[in-house]
Amino acid sequence: MDFASIRGEIATLRGRIDATPRTGTLFMTAIVTAVLTVLLTILVLKFGVPGLFGGLLP
Repeated sequence: MDFASIRGEIATLRGRIDATPRTGTLFMTAIVTAVLTVLLTILVLKFGVPGLFGGLLP
């Protein structure tokens, strides 16, 4: 391999790394997912799923 092709491979790898989400984005996604999961779980327990079971919470 010559230095030009190695330089191209490194530039491609750097571009792929720069395109990945950063820590803040991952934490925000995790928090939003956790909150929505809790809300949907409470709604399903309170109102049930039509056709499958009724609400389990008063």
